[in-house]
Amino acid sequence: MRGLRSLTVAAALTVLSTQAIAADGEEFYADYCSACHGEVAEGNPDLMAPVLAGYTASYTLRQMDHFVTGRRTGEDEMGLIEGMVDILGDLGEGEKTAIADYLAALDIPALEQQFRPAGFRERGLYSGCSSCHEADGAGNEQLGAPRLTGQYKWYIEAQLTGFRAGHRGTDPDDRFGRQMKAMADAIGSDADIELLSNYLLAVGAK
Repeated sequence: MRGLRSLTVAAALTVLSTQAIAADGEEFYADYCSACHGEVAEGNPDLMAPVLAGYTASYTLRQMDHFVTGRRTGEDEMGLIEGMVDILGDLGEGEKTAIADYLAALDIPALEQQFRPAGFRERGLYSGCSSCHEADGAGNEQLGAPRLTGQYKWYIEAQLTGFRAGHRGTDPDDRFGRQMKAMADAIGSDADIELLSNYLLAVGAK
């Protein structure tokens, strides 16, 4: 009986701890991130801030680390990288983890973006991506592949361009980034990048 009571208390403490972390994550996000990325992490194109809601905590934490360590560079001309580094520098590991867990629990926003129906060329281009990012673009955490749908078209295009330009995926310790750079380098042109991003919008709208 005493053992059962101990298990019940431990379970209750776990629930309370999880709730506390979620509350902390929401508070930390509101204080440090929402001004640019939106109240529910829906992003803001005017501020070049992507959607953060619904990404796995492991992916979000990895990107936080990449900003701080300089593995993500040169993606813009407006000091956005420096701004991210400054903000993340004010956060401890526990705060970053709480934010990442909070973001992972949020619903993926329904973005209003125009797109064309996906054609044969677009489907063919994406076939090289689906082995990691899944046929529906939902991503695969075990493979370190983030979700590609439910994101702004301009951001997807900017990241593919950034990988091709060497702004991402060149650090020898960035295994997932190096894999992605190799795939991005195989994309033939900016026009193909546009086709890929349009395809993801079409798939995400289904």
